[in-house]
Amino acid sequence: MTRRLRSGLLACLALLGLVLSGCAPTLPTDGPVQAVEAEEVVAFSYVYRPSEPSPGASPEEIINGFIQAGAGPQDDYSVARQYLTAEARSEWSPGQQTMIYSTPPNYQPAGEGEYQMELNVDSRVDSTGIMFRTDEFVRETFELEQVEGEWRISSLPEGLGKILDQTMFERAHTAVEQYFFDPQLRYAVPDQRWFVTRPSLLGDIATSILAGPAPWLDQAVVSAFPRGAELGRPTVTEEEQVAYVDLNPAALAGASQSDLLLMQRQMEMALEQVGGVEEVRLTVNQEELELPNPEELPEDQQLNLQAHPQVSNIQVGVLNDQLALQRGTVTEQIAQLPDIAELEPQSPAMSELTGADAFAFLNGDGDALYHVRPGQDEAELVLEGEDLTRPSMDNFGWTWTVSHDDGETMVNTVPFDDPAAGEARQISADLLEDRRVTSLRIAQDGTRAVLVVDDATESTIYIAAVIRDEQGVPRALGQAVPLPSESAVTEVRWSGSTGDELLAWSPYSPGEAQEQGVEELTRDIYRIQLSTGEVQSLYPVLGLLNVSAGEGQPHVSTESESTAYSSLVGSQWQPNYDIEIRDLAYPG
Repeated sequence: MTRRLRSGLLACLALLGLVLSGCAPTLPTDGPVQAVEAEEVVAFSYVYRPSEPSPGASPEEIINGFIQAGAGPQDDYSVARQYLTAEARSEWSPGQQTMIYSTPPNYQPAGEGEYQMELNVDSRVDSTGIMFRTDEFVRETFELEQVEGEWRISSLPEGLGKILDQTMFERAHTAVEQYFFDPQLRYAVPDQRWFVTRPSLLGDIATSILAGPAPWLDQAVVSAFPRGAELGRPTVTEEEQVAYVDLNPAALAGASQSDLLLMQRQMEMALEQVGGVEEVRLTVNQEELELPNPEELPEDQQLNLQAHPQVSNIQVGVLNDQLALQRGTVTEQIAQLPDIAELEPQSPAMSELTGADAFAFLNGDGDALYHVRPGQDEAELVLEGEDLTRPSMDNFGWTWTVSHDDGETMVNTVPFDDPAAGEARQISADLLEDRRVTSLRIAQDGTRAVLVVDDATESTIYIAAVIRDEQGVPRALGQAVPLPSESAVTEVRWSGSTGDELLAWSPYSPGEAQEQGVEELTRDIYRIQLSTGEVQSLYPVLGLLNVSAGEGQPHVSTESESTAYSSLVGSQWQPNYDIEIRDLAYPG
């Protein structure tokens, strides 16, 4: 949710902190900002000159020519419009959506002047540049008529923008990570968009930032720019590797000096991904804004803003019915932890939150959640519930798990860092009505959750917004978006160097193997790319029990019935029989 962050409200900050609506404080903007490891975009390197309609072309050739010409944005797709009648030309909106395919379409006559196109659509990109993996079969009808003896398309399928094969789409479009922020301004949250590669690319990116985050993420994040802010004219110009972003004066009404610094940072993080842009400056009416020296801001307004937060290389696991740590190939005992053997601990978790010394785990029956700390006399029972999911500990002081009591699925959060935060509480999640959850994980930025949801017929992975109040207390899971998966899965983990990947799998079940008359079952592990929806199957594992992965950690390990610990080396799993710790998990 975008909001104006104004000066003069520091008193509100002292009382309320940052909120999604209502009072909003002056933004701290100094301090180190973690580098964004986004691939640099080479601006304007794409040139494609589509063919104009050939005299005497058949209806099929006209439809196919129109589709191919959709990769040429020059002069507002002037060549593609030549395949349309005058009326259809004025009605067609190429930016409405883009369908992406890898297998060429088929055309069949469907009546006088009508042709039906059959197409397997791999992905769609909407008008805001958000890509959705669809993997669907579509059947669309084109109507044609003759204009001065030549066939032209007179009616397009409703809502049709462009139809491009995967190769042409990637040549004609540019992927850029936009960034918004968690309400406490600790993390920059990625929101990838696809833009047409054309001279207006920088302006298109800036306009998209002002329009705000993806709808599903809207309630979980904030922007430095007020909702409804607009660029000036011209929007963005580039000169000597400097991008000048001209803002409408109304966009700056009431903005403090620190607001301006964060606006510039938000633009820099996106525009400096474009090749040739090394600096971003804000202007109004083409006059450069004078920004303050960040070092002169009060200390309480300094900001250590992280992009792509990474977890440490330490994992927590279970060894001889006690929690232990795994650092690389070295297993370490946790000093001064109470004896928890009688609870038969499983599914341990830890947080990356600085200063937090708490661990979480489930008991052997999976119906009780415990917190435990060094120096305690015993573990603390914090929640009881049926069929609890593996706990996930976020960076805001909350442990998450899902319970299934009497057929009711509830998301539970329990504070682990601040005793004043109270006891366990349930948060709303409309997505889960009449469904079960087998896995829930919170991203390091605290604004995104991934869940595996089972509705009794199939399991689906969803990514959902995490809505928090001004103190960072979880209040709800917001809008959820389904993600692709090649097969039914029950577990999911965040992974990848930029927090843009998931690993998903279904653990081996001894009973299931016996039913099929085999000793062990091979399990695939799927790597899901959030920005593109691409799904890749890793090398399968016999008798797979667990996968340990974390944001920013290149290391992935598995546990199976036969091998306690294996590391992914290239495309193979390399076992290490000396490591005995089990049930491992990275922070998160």
